[in-house]
Amino acid sequence: MSEAERKPNLERQAAFLIATTRRASLATRLAGSEQAGVQAAFPYISLVLLAPDARGLPFLLLSDLSEHAKNLQADPALALLLEQTADKPDPLAEPRLTFLGEASQVIDAKAAEPLREAFVAAHPRSEPWARFTDFKPYRLNCRNLHFVAGFGRIAWLSPDRVIQHLSLASDAGASDAGASDAGNGG
Repeated sequence: MSEAERKPNLERQAAFLIATTRRASLATRLAGSEQAGVQAAFPYISLVLLAPDARGLPFLLLSDLSEHAKNLQADPALALLLEQTADKPDPLAEPRLTFLGEASQVIDAKAAEPLREAFVAAHPRSEPWARFTDFKPYRLNCRNLHFVAGFGRIAWLSPDRVIQHLSLASDAGASDAGASDAGNGG
């Protein structure tokens, strides 16, 4: 299979991973911490929760008190690793996607409220804290996507082309979730 034939399939797989992943590893540049004695610019990685916005694009809800939010305020550059390998016997054979881009805090209260609602819908256990005033939504501006579909199936993908597949992947993810819920008595 040629590269031109292979890419649309990888784009669909990447879109499905975006549509169905609800937690990720976020890498930012450390703004520095005198208290911890850590110099600025070191990579800093943390676990974050994702939720889809109305277009199906993932966003973050971060506390102003967190190190990663402080880092993004100082430098919006980030990498975000999406994967679903926790219960897999061979995690390196499973798909994973790295976003490279920037985050921007949603300042407008009218724009932030639907994102908070979407976040709570995706993560019902977040309801007690998601409405705290220090939690702010962050939109992700993706510059590049690096997709590893499994051993030897690796490609840099166009964010625009993957986003084209996202609404279809979101619909498929919702159908899969509904079928799973029905099978579990819910």
